[in-house]
Amino acid sequence: MSEAGQNTPRILHCLPAGAGDATQHRIREVIAGVGARMRHEIAVAEGSDPAKLLEGLSALGARPGNGFPKVQGRFGPRRFARLAKAMQPYDLLFSYGWPAIDLAMAHTLFRDSMALPPLFHHEDAQCWDARAEEGLRRKWYRRLAFGKVDGIVVDSAKLEAVAKNDWQQPQTRIHCIATGIDTVAFSCHARLDALRVRKREGERWVGTIAVLDRNVDWNGLIEGFNALPEQWQLVIVGEGSARDAMLSAAADLEISHRVHLPGAVRDRAEALALFDIYLLSPGGTAQTLGVLEAVAAGLPLAGRLPAALVDLPCDANREVLAGANGKGDLADGLTLLAEDIQLRRKLGEANRERARAQFDRSQMVERYRGLVAAALGGKI
Repeated sequence: MSEAGQNTPRILHCLPAGAGDATQHRIREVIAGVGARMRHEIAVAEGSDPAKLLEGLSALGARPGNGFPKVQGRFGPRRFARLAKAMQPYDLLFSYGWPAIDLAMAHTLFRDSMALPPLFHHEDAQCWDARAEEGLRRKWYRRLAFGKVDGIVVDSAKLEAVAKNDWQQPQTRIHCIATGIDTVAFSCHARLDALRVRKREGERWVGTIAVLDRNVDWNGLIEGFNALPEQWQLVIVGEGSARDAMLSAAADLEISHRVHLPGAVRDRAEALALFDIYLLSPGGTAQTLGVLEAVAAGLPLAGRLPAALVDLPCDANREVLAGANGKGDLADGLTLLAEDIQLRRKLGEANRERARAQFDRSQMVERYRGLVAAALGGKI
């Protein structure tokens, strides 16, 4: 716990070096909405340098957890004892994802003997590795590690079921807190010159915001888009190493005039306001925040969603998704939406209503305020 005389509670966030956008967003919102009078420190599970993660958090007052040991390592009582000792100065502990699971194990082993502060472990759908979790080893390890933690925070109904059934956690210990965004900010009107490419009269845009990663099947996405009529344009906002290959694929199909890569954008809401259909990143690599923003912007979704994210759009929109989570393929879903403006409007409005009802930032912040207040005995 904090030293006597110090009235500022200390909260440690221990997360993977490659934490997804949803995890980093959650921490930002917790610090901004809950912890104005608290000291938030960041530690990286795989090492000791959280510099990259602190880039977007230092403006909110977050600091590096200097001297906090690496969480990952060989199983052994001495290492777990060192982790437990490092937890003692804090008032509250938040761990995130499988790379930080040993923090929960150390907490369970030494909580009583070392009088450790409360710990809440987080798992989010975007970083959930379903294949890695199929075996018994991880399930049993989690059951042991969660023996004395104060709670498990998940962001979806699917992971809530996993926590209850696979990890055998009591319902009272599970907190399902959906990722929340500022849904009002994504209700802006379209500004035709918001991007480097201007939307012309009569055009319809299929768009996405993504990192242009070489390991993603962008060619398949461009081929699927090619099934749409001439007035439809494909606009992919973002930067990355795959840019030249994507332009080459469009040239091979002779649709370079319909495929636009305007680069990064400062205001994602303005970009989304120009889209008529939101195209999910290929290969099931969609990110939680991007999908939530598109839903909040009132857009119908096309493409493939990872199983852990299928709860984000409205029920009717899932029916037009590609692959195992919907029917048909990418071209089928795009063609269906492109040909039916009433369907696009219906799904878009239902998505917007769903976002406002279930994924608004205020709800997430309020849930965390209650969690933190209870853990700190009302000190918030």
